[in-house]
Amino acid sequence: MRSPTDFTLYRSLSPTAPRPRQGGVWAIGNFDGVHRGHLEIVRTALRLAENLQAPAGVITFEPHPREFFSAPHTAPFRLTRPSDKIRQLAEAGAHACLCLKFTKEFAALTAEEFVEKIIIKGLGAVHLVIGDDFRFGKDRGGSYEFLQEKGGKHGFGVTALTEQSADHGVRFSSGALRAALTAGKMPEYNMLAGRYYHISGRVRKGMQRGRELNFPTANLNFYDRLAMPAFGVYAVFVSGAGGSPLPAVANFGVRPTAEKDRAKPLLEIHIPDFSGDLYDKKITAEFIEFLRPEKKFANLAELSAQIRQDTEQALQICEKCFLPPLSTRL
Repeated sequence: MRSPTDFTLYRSLSPTAPRPRQGGVWAIGNFDGVHRGHLEIVRTALRLAENLQAPAGVITFEPHPREFFSAPHTAPFRLTRPSDKIRQLAEAGAHACLCLKFTKEFAALTAEEFVEKIIIKGLGAVHLVIGDDFRFGKDRGGSYEFLQEKGGKHGFGVTALTEQSADHGVRFSSGALRAALTAGKMPEYNMLAGRYYHISGRVRKGMQRGRELNFPTANLNFYDRLAMPAFGVYAVFVSGAGGSPLPAVANFGVRPTAEKDRAKPLLEIHIPDFSGDLYDKKITAEFIEFLRPEKKFANLAELSAQIRQDTEQALQICEKCFLPPLSTRL
């Protein structure tokens, strides 16, 4: 794995902006979720670059084209914050990332113009690596076959990786990740992604209802431009609370038992036997397994009994779980 400190981010091919080195091998895609299929595309570019003694980079787009064209009130679908995506691509080993701003003008570029302006004049690329379903340019006019034709004329090679699947047949794709996440199928999500699904943030002060029930919680806001996991209770590991990751139980949702608190989704994490102060500290919760859907309880005593049961179940699951490095370590 390449150190992210050896990585350079470029946001433009403007003549006045710093530019990537010419003659590189470039992996191209949206890379939403940076799943195992995406990682293989990046690693293929790295292997080719090593053979050609050329730099290896990644071309991606922000916002995601689907996000750009979506209606304002469409439910969020993307899996990864822009900063997380770029960091994960860096940790996957890319030397550089060219993150192009997806605008109305950019969307209007034909496939021919994209190749001419970005691939040939902008980067002088010697080889491209894509997924076999990658499409680009106005009206999705660009494809693997199109790139092959242009590469033959202009001197760059093209490799398209065929559809990749896990052992049980589920394809490594952002769509499969999204379906697993929204259904609460965390083992499937984690297997497809090659890392645990996680939510990170600074601990905010809540209503302190958990403390009143003797189950204090660390509360994290959710980045509302992302697809959400299923509302409910999860076994998680928490990093950033000091020392090694700690087993915990977490509720993600809108707290239906306390109706007047209904608001945006919130992640509430209870770390058993933890006595430190986490307010304003940045922590990460890595999701291991879904325990049950969120539900409304008749009274606080019933809620307290359920939290106790959830905690015991979460600890049993975490005890049996082999915890690899943090989710940001690919």
